[in-house]
Amino acid sequence: MDALKYFSVPENDPDLLKEYFQKVTSILSNHHIGLWEFDTETTGMKYLNDFLHILGLDKIGLRYDDLVKLEDHIHPEDQPKLREIFRLAQTQKGKSQKIRYRAIGPQGEIAWLEDHFYAILEEDSDAAEKIIGYTTNIDKTLEKERQIKQLEVLYKAMNEAQPGFIFVFDDKFFLREVFMPDSMTLLHSMKELIGMDGRHIYSPEVSELLIHNIHGCLKDGQLRELEYPVELNNLRFYYQARIVPYKENMVLAMIQDIGDRIRRVEELVEVRKQEESNKMKSTFLANMSHEIRTPLNAIIGFSEILAAEDDPENREEFIGIIRKNSDLLLQIINDILDISRIESGKIEINVREIDINALIQDVVEVHNMRMKPDVEFIVIAPTEPIRTYSDSNRIKQVLFNFLSNAIKHTTKGHIILRLDAEKEELCFSVSDSGSGIPEDKMPYLFQRFEKLNSFVQGTGLGLVISKNLVEHMGGRIGASSVYGEGSIFTFTLPIYTSAEEASVAISNHTITTNRSDSSDSRKKRIVVLEPNDEEFNAVNDILGSNYSLSQTRTKSETVDLFVSEKPDLFLINISIPQGEGVETIKKLREFSITIPIIAMTTHGNYIDQEFAFKAGGNDVVLKPFTSSRLRDAIVAYI
Repeated sequence: MDALKYFSVPENDPDLLKEYFQKVTSILSNHHIGLWEFDTETTGMKYLNDFLHILGLDKIGLRYDDLVKLEDHIHPEDQPKLREIFRLAQTQKGKSQKIRYRAIGPQGEIAWLEDHFYAILEEDSDAAEKIIGYTTNIDKTLEKERQIKQLEVLYKAMNEAQPGFIFVFDDKFFLREVFMPDSMTLLHSMKELIGMDGRHIYSPEVSELLIHNIHGCLKDGQLRELEYPVELNNLRFYYQARIVPYKENMVLAMIQDIGDRIRRVEELVEVRKQEESNKMKSTFLANMSHEIRTPLNAIIGFSEILAAEDDPENREEFIGIIRKNSDLLLQIINDILDISRIESGKIEINVREIDINALIQDVVEVHNMRMKPDVEFIVIAPTEPIRTYSDSNRIKQVLFNFLSNAIKHTTKGHIILRLDAEKEELCFSVSDSGSGIPEDKMPYLFQRFEKLNSFVQGTGLGLVISKNLVEHMGGRIGASSVYGEGSIFTFTLPIYTSAEEASVAISNHTITTNRSDSSDSRKKRIVVLEPNDEEFNAVNDILGSNYSLSQTRTKSETVDLFVSEKPDLFLINISIPQGEGVETIKKLREFSITIPIIAMTTHGNYIDQEFAFKAGGNDVVLKPFTSSRLRDAIVAYI
């Protein structure tokens, strides 16, 4: 019981002292701490609790009761250190010592131990009489330390290998931590970033997007994935952020530069557009070679026959055929020249004062002689004088095209040329009781290089040219038809009171047309396949002020609107179940290869985007998207 005197308990009550000591040793034993006492004179060791069992040394066959036997079970590399520590402990009064060493069992098993001991010196002595201490088995501690070191190495390697950087934001959008490779450099230093308000890093629009997703992530604990642009020195960079919950009221945002991917996607879109354009142009050129040969052969053939023909009636008939085919050939060449000017943005609008009444009369006189015998030509127009400023030749060109089409497709009944003059605009229309246009062909009416009836001679460019001419003059164009009953083609033009007013307005329309390949005073129509009302409302909030949006929830609704609304563009959510979004794109492409289709998806992986492109999509935007990203995608096509 000599060791008991080292515990600060009154010695005048041995029973209490013994009880206290038992409690202490019990507590230490429960924490796997072994107590011992070393006699410096005898080198004997005394255990104050079940030392060997507590430390698990009995399991590997270790047992010792003096320093010599202890050294026999110590790893050779650790023996000198242990002797030195014992020596120091005996001579350094008031100082505790600590050592880690390996104990080896008979079968070579190793247990890592850690000793803490304290020398007991008498007041008048320089050498310790006894050393007391405690020992712990640190196998588990060392294993944890090894794991921590491995994690540190792994973290460092991952940090260096990651393609981006990590921001830790709190719920107030302040930056709390930054993790990034040593080789990476950001616009701000690490010291500047920590504690910075995210609004000082990002634009208001991107900040709003990030804050919305941070709050959503903290609310439901779900991963948020988004893309956003950053403007810097008049350059645009694109980043992807994957946001996950981190600590309390904090999120971890893994941010990666996706500029290369965006550029690859844009290049793919451009290649697709070029392929589509080349395909349409190739088909067009093949058709034109046939269309040009047909009247040319007629002109050459009947010219040779005419030279040998003496009968006046036959000569008159042959001259009529030659004149008709000459007009057709001239029209084909003019159409090709006009579409070439439109393609290059060099179409000319010559503004001057126009007498609309006289213009209508000129058109009527030209077409009166062209009407078929069983077709009545009806003209409805105001009798009061109407004057405006525009290009009379271009207006006639559109009316000629409308009337020529009506004459081709109307064998009996009527053709009506109508003019309505409102306060600020003129409305021209040509209606007929001809064959009409099939419903599934209506979406193709004003598309380039499309010809609805391959059995009728012509380029198929007339309506495309008319649309561009009308839009360049600041007007609108449209058509409706009932198959088998007839068609109505209309266009409107503003009434201008001066050449200056007309020139400025037409110039503005021409600039807009050159930028977007189409100019229309009406809002462009966009059909949005989005079953979720909240998601549609979000899109409508961004685009509604500039475009007319219609919501659909299924593939069939979307295809129906393709025909009924004649939209300018489709926005298709390809994240909806059963792949209905992708199937919708495929179905739309069966009707038209030129209508712009932009896919929306919540999945940022390349495979989903590839599905959209393979189905026929022109572009893909990731949800949630910024307003500028969505607008840029739309403006690129309409």
